[in-house]
Amino acid sequence: MREKVSFADIKKEFEESLGYIHNDIEWLCEHDSSLNYTIALLIGCACEALSDGGAYPSKQAALADLLPDDDWKRLAAPLFDSLRNGLAHSFDTKHLQVGTQSVQIYMNFRTQAIIVIESMQDGDGLILGTRPLAKKMCQKIKEFETKLRNDPEACRRFRDAMQRGRTANCPEETWIKLKSKR
Repeated sequence: MREKVSFADIKKEFEESLGYIHNDIEWLCEHDSSLNYTIALLIGCACEALSDGGAYPSKQAALADLLPDDDWKRLAAPLFDSLRNGLAHSFDTKHLQVGTQSVQIYMNFRTQAIIVIESMQDGDGLILGTRPLAKKMCQKIKEFETKLRNDPEACRRFRDAMQRGRTANCPEETWIKLKSKR
């Protein structure tokens, strides 16, 4: 029989992963920060953490769940790559390549729309409503927390997923040398 894992067993790990992301996103929105790139990067990280934790089959599926309808959901994979990977690696979104057109992604903290296409001076632009996306992400994190509080199997999957790949090797001699500098 599988080991039973309760929310109490994973609470600290949840709070230090998705809990921190949720709280940071919520604070940035409540304090009218307009830090669009930071919020969008946190949303991308949350998609990854929700997927890793067992809430979604993939990080792209987690992002798709934030989008308004099935047509927009088909854009989830390139949009995730553009947001999460673009922002994490160069603190700018990747452009979406649509045929011969390169589409810039813009973020707007003030808009109520989650996502729209607008005509810009240089062609089409994709506008993301940072605040409505952030609010939906916070809701998804809370929903996952509720599931974890009530589902021991989900807690076990979360714990197991969070334990995978959580270490980076450091040479012992380097560590000893650095400790000696205290």
